[in-house]
Amino acid sequence: MEFSGKLEQSPGDLREHKLIKLSNNLMVMCAKDVDATQAAASLSINIGSLDDPSELNGLAHFLEHMLFMA
Repeated sequence: MEFSGKLEQSPGDLREHKLIKLSNNLMVMCAKDVDATQAAASLSINIGSLDDPSELNGLAHFLEHMLFMA
């Protein structure tokens, strides 16, 4: 499902942006740059060690390793 609102964008950023909400509620932002010679991807997860359950100390750090070092 494509986001219908307007994204706030820097005046100097000439890329085309699109925000898409996936069926699992994950939000994806795509930026199109017609002059780019390479593609890239980035991931932002809004959670950290302060969100660890008390019985699983270090869970956020462990999952960080699973995401980026697996």
